[in-house]
Amino acid sequence: MKKSSEYTLTWRKKNIEKWNTYQKNWRQKSKKYSSWVKKNRVKRRIRARDYRDNDLERARSIERFQERRRRERKYGVSYPTWWLCDGCSKPISLWRGEIYLDHDHKKGEFRSWICNRCNTGLGWLDGLQNWQIERVLGLVN
Repeated sequence: MKKSSEYTLTWRKKNIEKWNTYQKNWRQKSKKYSSWVKKNRVKRRIRARDYRDNDLERARSIERFQERRRRERKYGVSYPTWWLCDGCSKPISLWRGEIYLDHDHKKGEFRSWICNRCNTGLGWLDGLQNWQIERVLGLVN
Protein backbone atom coordinates (compact mmCIF):
# COMPACT_ATOMS: atom_id res chain seq x y z
CA MET A 1 0.00 0.00 0.00
CA LYS A 2 1.29 3.45 -0.91
CA LYS A 3 1.84 6.21 1.59
CA SER A 4 -0.64 9.05 1.38
CA SER A 5 2.06 11.49 0.22
CA GLU A 6 3.06 9.15 -2.63
CA TYR A 7 -0.57 8.72 -3.60
CA THR A 8 -1.11 12.48 -3.58
CA LEU A 9 1.91 13.11 -5.80
CA THR A 10 0.88 10.49 -8.34
CA TRP A 11 -2.69 11.81 -8.38
CA ARG A 12 -1.44 15.35 -9.00
CA LYS A 13 0.73 14.20 -11.89
CA LYS A 14 -2.16 12.33 -13.50
CA ASN A 15 -4.67 15.15 -12.91
CA ILE A 16 -2.47 18.20 -13.42
CA GLU A 17 -5.27 20.30 -14.94
CA LYS A 18 -7.67 19.60 -12.08
CA TRP A 19 -4.93 20.40 -9.59
CA ASN A 20 -4.04 23.70 -11.29
CA THR A 21 -7.72 24.71 -11.39
CA TYR A 22 -8.11 23.85 -7.72
CA GLN A 23 -5.06 25.94 -6.76
CA LYS A 24 -6.22 28.89 -8.87
CA ASN A 25 -9.69 28.83 -7.25
CA TRP A 26 -8.17 28.49 -3.80
CA ARG A 27 -5.88 31.49 -4.34
CA GLN A 28 -8.81 33.61 -5.51
CA LYS A 29 -10.91 32.66 -2.49
CA SER A 30 -7.96 33.28 -0.21
CA LYS A 31 -7.40 36.76 -1.65
CA LYS A 32 -11.10 37.59 -1.29
CA TYR A 33 -11.16 36.41 2.31
CA SER A 34 -7.97 38.24 3.31
CA SER A 35 -9.20 41.48 1.73
CA TRP A 36 -12.55 41.05 3.55
CA VAL A 37 -10.68 40.51 6.83
CA LYS A 38 -8.68 43.69 6.31
CA LYS A 39 -11.79 45.71 5.49
CA ASN A 40 -13.87 44.32 8.37
CA ARG A 41 -11.45 44.21 11.31
CA VAL A 42 -13.76 46.13 13.60
CA LYS A 43 -16.75 44.01 12.64
CA ARG A 44 -14.78 40.80 13.35
CA ARG A 45 -13.65 42.10 16.76
CA ILE A 46 -17.22 43.01 17.66
CA ARG A 47 -18.47 39.56 16.60
CA ALA A 48 -15.75 37.83 18.60
CA ARG A 49 -16.46 39.97 21.69
CA ASP A 50 -20.20 39.33 21.43
CA TYR A 51 -19.60 35.61 21.06
CA ARG A 52 -17.36 35.55 24.13
CA ASP A 53 -19.83 37.64 26.14
CA ASN A 54 -22.86 35.54 25.16
CA ASP A 55 -21.20 32.21 25.79
CA LEU A 56 -18.58 33.14 28.37
CA GLU A 57 -18.42 29.77 30.11
CA ARG A 58 -17.82 27.93 26.84
CA ALA A 59 -15.17 30.44 25.77
CA ARG A 60 -13.39 30.08 29.12
CA SER A 61 -13.43 26.29 28.98
CA ILE A 62 -11.96 26.40 25.46
CA GLU A 63 -9.24 28.79 26.66
CA ARG A 64 -8.43 26.52 29.63
CA PHE A 65 -8.24 23.49 27.33
CA GLN A 66 -5.98 25.31 24.86
CA GLU A 67 -3.72 26.50 27.68
CA ARG A 68 -3.49 22.97 29.05
CA ARG A 69 -2.57 21.58 25.62
CA ARG A 70 0.03 24.30 25.10
CA ARG A 71 1.71 23.45 28.41
CA GLU A 72 1.60 19.73 27.65
CA ARG A 73 3.45 20.32 24.39
CA LYS A 74 5.89 22.79 25.95
CA TYR A 75 6.92 20.58 28.88
CA GLY A 76 6.39 17.18 27.25
CA VAL A 77 3.90 15.88 29.84
CA SER A 78 0.17 15.18 29.88
CA TYR A 79 -2.20 16.21 32.65
CA PRO A 80 -3.38 13.34 34.86
CA THR A 81 -7.10 13.13 35.70
CA TRP A 82 -6.25 12.70 39.39
CA TRP A 83 -3.05 12.76 41.40
CA LEU A 84 -1.61 13.08 44.87
CA CYS A 85 -0.02 16.50 45.35
CA ASP A 86 3.75 16.14 45.37
CA GLY A 87 3.95 18.84 48.04
CA CYS A 88 1.35 17.80 50.64
CA SER A 89 0.06 14.40 49.36
CA LYS A 90 -3.52 15.68 49.16
CA PRO A 91 -5.67 14.01 46.43
CA ILE A 92 -6.23 16.49 43.59
CA SER A 93 -8.47 16.28 40.50
CA LEU A 94 -8.14 17.75 37.02
CA TRP A 95 -11.93 18.03 36.62
CA ARG A 96 -12.21 20.33 39.62
CA GLY A 97 -9.30 22.45 38.40
CA GLU A 98 -7.06 21.50 41.33
CA ILE A 99 -4.00 20.21 39.44
CA TYR A 100 -1.24 22.70 38.74
CA LEU A 101 1.83 22.10 36.61
CA ASP A 102 4.89 23.19 38.59
CA HIS A 103 7.86 24.17 36.45
CA ASP A 104 11.22 25.86 36.75
CA HIS A 105 10.97 29.31 35.17
CA LYS A 106 14.71 29.61 34.55
CA LYS A 107 15.34 26.18 33.02
CA GLY A 108 11.82 25.76 31.57
CA GLU A 109 11.55 22.21 32.91
CA PHE A 110 8.59 20.36 34.44
CA ARG A 111 9.01 19.65 38.19
CA SER A 112 5.81 18.11 39.54
CA TRP A 113 2.00 18.13 39.86
CA ILE A 114 0.84 20.16 42.84
CA CYS A 115 -2.34 21.58 44.41
CA ASN A 116 -3.31 25.25 44.49
CA ARG A 117 -2.11 25.76 48.06
CA CYS A 118 1.36 24.33 47.36
CA ASN A 119 1.54 26.25 44.06
CA THR A 120 0.81 29.51 45.87
CA GLY A 121 3.38 28.71 48.56
CA LEU A 122 6.05 27.93 45.99
CA GLY A 123 5.20 31.14 44.18
CA TRP A 124 5.89 33.12 47.35
CA LEU A 125 9.18 31.31 47.94
CA ASP A 126 10.36 31.46 44.34
CA GLY A 127 13.24 33.87 43.92
CA LEU A 128 14.17 33.97 47.60
CA GLN A 129 17.69 33.14 48.72
CA ASN A 130 18.30 30.02 50.86
CA TRP A 131 18.93 32.09 53.97
CA GLN A 132 15.62 33.92 53.46
CA ILE A 133 13.71 30.64 53.15
CA GLU A 134 15.39 29.28 56.30
CA ARG A 135 14.43 32.47 58.13
CA VAL A 136 10.78 32.15 57.07
CA LEU A 137 10.71 28.47 58.09
CA GLY A 138 12.22 29.45 61.43
CA LEU A 139 9.28 31.80 62.03
CA VAL A 140 6.82 28.98 61.39
CA ASN A 141 8.58 26.55 63.75
